[in-house]
Amino acid sequence: MKTFLSIPCGLEEIIETYGDCFSANWYTENTVWQRSPFAMRLSWSPSQYIGGFIAHRLVGPVIADALAAIRDFGGLEVLRENSYDLWGGCLNMRPKKDGVGTSTHAWGIAVDYCPHLGQFGVPSHMPEFIVEAFTKRGFVNGGAWKKPDGMHQQACDGY
Repeated sequence: MKTFLSIPCGLEEIIETYGDCFSANWYTENTVWQRSPFAMRLSWSPSQYIGGFIAHRLVGPVIADALAAIRDFGGLEVLRENSYDLWGGCLNMRPKKDGVGTSTHAWGIAVDYCPHLGQFGVPSHMPEFIVEAFTKRGFVNGGAWKKPDGMHQQACDGY
């Protein structure tokens, strides 16, 4: 199992660990295209499949390992039957949903998985095996926040 030894806490540590996502060469020096262990459907266009995603080079392999655990839990057929194969995104240069600060997606250190089960601001219905696939590897689950974001898993805390 791939895990993080530790994750940064707060913006200063995020920049120290993952770099300044607004610097000129950050994207080419810090992101990777990561192959997914199974074809995922795009949550906004479920008839389209993707075979990988762009993430921070330190985080992409851990996301892929979590996805492999999700696949192995019940098999690909169970994922497809229950729409547990919907990809909401990873790298996205945008502000936080509440509009205060830069989203952790801008660093490619956050993933939105199965958005229909954990929409922002409402209680999460994410199955525990999916949450655990990420949290056992060191991700922070947004479903536990005061204002829940159950689809959101991030490789940092305190931000």
